[in-house]
Amino acid sequence: MKEFIVSKYESNLDLKKYISLKLDANKAFLMIMKRKKLIRINGEHPLDYSVHLREGDKISFYINDSYFKSQIVHTPFDIIYEDDNIIIIDKDSGIMTHSVLNNHKSLLDLVIKYLMEKGEYIPKNISSFKPQISTRLDLNTKGLLIVSKNERTLKLINKLISNREIKKHYLALVNGIFIKKEGVLLDYSIFDSTKNKLIIHKEKVEGSKETKTGYKVLNEYQNISKIEIDLITGRTHQIRAHFSFYNHEIIGDKKYGNKSLNDKYNLKYQELISYKLIFPSTNLEHLSYLKNKEFISKKTFNLKNI
Repeated sequence: MKEFIVSKYESNLDLKKYISLKLDANKAFLMIMKRKKLIRINGEHPLDYSVHLREGDKISFYINDSYFKSQIVHTPFDIIYEDDNIIIIDKDSGIMTHSVLNNHKSLLDLVIKYLMEKGEYIPKNISSFKPQISTRLDLNTKGLLIVSKNERTLKLINKLISNREIKKHYLALVNGIFIKKEGVLLDYSIFDSTKNKLIIHKEKVEGSKETKTGYKVLNEYQNISKIEIDLITGRTHQIRAHFSFYNHEIIGDKKYGNKSLNDKYNLKYQELISYKLIFPSTNLEHLSYLKNKEFISKKTFNLKNI
């Protein structure tokens, strides 16, 4: 005999759907269980398997353990932090954040599978919120991403990001040595959707948006600089396009990079890491426990000794 307590994620499921989550049971086996009274809800035999469950209900199965599905949870990505509301993932280079053309090979697909195995996302439950990634990274950029587990958290995280209240810092290896070792690049940009590129302008032009990127040189090696980047505005491809505009291309960047330098180092991915997230001290609502919390990526550059 095995007993389970209905979680908040499983509440409002009918008993038949709940059974399908726990057992490899066909229709005939369900009929046998019902006839032999092999299931109890809070100690009582249910007359109708369409009854809806409530959080905290105790479900007892009087059957052999071999009928139960495996409870092993696979984690095919690195988790820096997780609670009931969010997951902070340390993404690898070369993996898409979201699926393209429903190929189901994205990080979000892996997150959904992970939470399904944990029982925290149940597609069969119409009230179950589909997890969402609130921050985005390019395919070839590694580092920290925030996953929202519920709608309340998604709305809050999106608002904090939109208001630039969650601080995002990056590390990069770039071409060249900076004369000024710390500063803010202030220009204007327009995203060209036909070329899928961000175009930087020194002066404001029609349709352009202010683009600000802070930086600080941390180390120098031959003709490469290791820099910390403060993403002040959040334009698509901002970091890569902005530093390329100043001839400080990200090493390994195929779109905005320096081809001869890329050929020299023969890197598969660009040397850009979303390495730090800092939560604000205010406006956190139900996430107040994350006040001033700082999360650091464990990812490293492919080029060493920089």
